Amino acid sequence: MVRHCVWAATLGLVIGGAAAVADESRTAALTVHDDVLHTIDVRLFGQFLERASFGDHGPEAFVDARTGRLPDRIVAMLKGMEIPIIRFPGGTDVDYIDWRDMIDNVPGRDGPRPVTRSFRPGRDEPFTITNRFGYDEYFALRDELKCQTILVVNLLDGLAKRRPLDEAARLAAGLVAYANAPVGAALPEGMPDWPAVRAANGHPAPFKAEFVQIGNEIFLGTVRDQVAEATGLATPEALAAWYVEVYTAYVRAIRAVDPNVQIIIDAWLGGPISQTVHADPAIKANVAYLACHRYAPGACNQVFRGDGKVDVATVSDEQLWWAWTSMPGAVDAAGQNQAYADSIDAARRQGYLLASTEWNWNGWSWQGLTDSFDAPAASGLGAAAFLHGLMRQGGDIRLATQSMLLGRGWSFASVFADPTGKHPPYYTPQGSATLFCRRHHGPSLLRSELTGVRTHPQPYRFGWGGGVDHEPAELDVLVTADAGRVFIHAINRTFDRDLPLRIDLSALGAVGAAGTHHRLTFGPHAEEGLGVSQGVARISAAPIAAAVRMTVMLPARTVSIIEVPRTKE
Repeated sequence: MVRHCVWAATLGLVIGGAAAVADESRTAALTVHDDVLHTIDVRLFGQFLERASFGDHGPEAFVDARTGRLPDRIVAMLKGMEIPIIRFPGGTDVDYIDWRDMIDNVPGRDGPRPVTRSFRPGRDEPFTITNRFGYDEYFALRDELKCQTILVVNLLDGLAKRRPLDEAARLAAGLVAYANAPVGAALPEGMPDWPAVRAANGHPAPFKAEFVQIGNEIFLGTVRDQVAEATGLATPEALAAWYVEVYTAYVRAIRAVDPNVQIIIDAWLGGPISQTVHADPAIKANVAYLACHRYAPGACNQVFRGDGKVDVATVSDEQLWWAWTSMPGAVDAAGQNQAYADSIDAARRQGYLLASTEWNWNGWSWQGLTDSFDAPAASGLGAAAFLHGLMRQGGDIRLATQSMLLGRGWSFASVFADPTGKHPPYYTPQGSATLFCRRHHGPSLLRSELTGVRTHPQPYRFGWGGGVDHEPAELDVLVTADAGRVFIHAINRTFDRDLPLRIDLSALGAVGAAGTHHRLTFGPHAEEGLGVSQGVARISAAPIAAAVRMTVMLPARTVSIIEVPRTKE
């Protein structure tokens, strides 16, 4: 691939083991102030434990069929992530499956748990998935991980009239009753005694799930088409009224079994539908969060610029690197990631909090497009930058669950594992980014200014992923703190250049001298082993001499977190 030879030759020195080249021609400067912009909720570092019948079956591929338990070394990996909240079990699947398939002793059903058949529009045959890892098994894992839970319930049954509305709402609320209602609780008329079923399955005490999300990605065209066909409603106004009726029925049914569970619905339902649903008084009184999703880049061999398609063979390694490390999320005029930027303004104005219940660097068909690196290296930096964006928007976004926690086929899973057990599980670049930021951050975002940072043009879009509005910066930097420490979070997006950062902490008063430079470095290529990204992500730490004014060298292709102790003198 001659088109890449100049950049690849330069990178070859780095890949071959020589030290990365420091660029002293322009030094970025960071000034930190003792002003808290907002609190950062630890639940921004959550995970989505997905079981996708149409793709990666997640925990279903690894669970012991007899005990319902995941292998110990996988559980140890999950514990190592210190996950604060998990979303379970879907995803797109929840609107095409029956949750009762995932428990035992369902009234009126003979035999063991069935294989779930997920019927999708446009397919002659259903997708299928077994149910060895169901709700009881999930909550047992939850107890080990000591995290909160978002359950997701089927909305399309009611919205597309696959069941009568009261029946669909009652069935969805039945999952909440199974999880949260105490034995002997008064339940809505016609609802089976789900707490008694839970007790028969060995769990008399409620599981106490904190959140329930009603439906998933209702903005999808396939969903709108099904609803329009089933209802015969043609105008946005008529559809909006129907959406309000359906959501209201579900909210009422859920509240009848649990008045305290926090409810999440989609932020984006489509133009006037969103406005009407979110403004409805009964919905505003009962719904705490609106859910947003962000994926990019999509098909990496489908490249667009402006209004036209670009031949991917004309895009250099350097251009692909800058494009892929700039996703997902929006980029502001200074080149810093802003996660959802102004796309959440409508929800903010209406007084809702936001939950990013699905996000990741979701790209495919990248193999063979580059000589000098593989996409997982770029995806790790992109995921870390999106986490920066979530922290910057943490005043409005309080929950986030990264897609997906555990997998064997989808390369973006945070923990990638081998169902045979022959190869050890490992943290992927994206999973490493969330683990790393989770371990080293403070609960307060401090005001800071970053100057002297170069930006790079990034005019490309890929597949169904959007591009960025501004040029991404070489360094993406923010500062968090707790009572005793300051954390300078700095991403060096460059492939082969170490970059110095001058840091001024004088506004914070005295600091201790014993600092730590935590590093998450991404190698260009994977090691031989399991999956496409084994060995790409490496975490290390080294002591540094800290001071109120200091310069730190940020290695190429690295997420750095500079931890500095605060002192009273």
